[in-house]
Amino acid sequence: MSENASNTPQNDIVEYRGYSIEVTKPLYAFVVTGPGFSDEDGETGQRGTSFTRLAEAKEAIDGKIELLAKKRRTKIALHVLDRFGKPATVTGIHIGTGKLLGIEHKDGYTAADVFPDVPWIKSLLEERVRLYKRSEEIKRIIHAYRISGMRESRLSRSGGALYDQEIAKLKQDVAEALERAARQVRKDEHAS
Repeated sequence: MSENASNTPQNDIVEYRGYSIEVTKPLYAFVVTGPGFSDEDGETGQRGTSFTRLAEAKEAIDGKIELLAKKRRTKIALHVLDRFGKPATVTGIHIGTGKLLGIEHKDGYTAADVFPDVPWIKSLLEERVRLYKRSEEIKRIIHAYRISGMRESRLSRSGGALYDQEIAKLKQDVAEALERAARQVRKDEHAS
């Protein structure tokens, strides 16, 4: 055995109620691994959950066991509307992330709000979706006429000449955008 290997402290493992508690040396942190403590979904890459005292680690394990047992006993099917006004069924709460189960999170939101499944709320949610789509369409249309609000950032250090150039460029950008808008009006008038 090499000299370095004999000087390296070995971590101890304590088993408690089916969970492993690794006592890391020389810092003496207590790292719990097992269901609800390790990153089973691969979301965080976390190996386990660290505690400063063994008693804290054991209390957390006891709480997790109670929570997992409660989750297994609890069967729900709550009929709701998702944020788009589509029917959905909540089947539980993910104990690690707190996300509602049964709700699709395909649009990238980590927390999906849900609403009671009543006609007037469904109508408002569907209207919100239509308005959002219209807003995106308007944003796409007016983008061709956009005048950048970000100008040269070194004006205070460069003296008056650069400022004058930026004012001239801004005036030119506005004039060009006005001309594009006028061409669009003439095109629309000609089409009708």
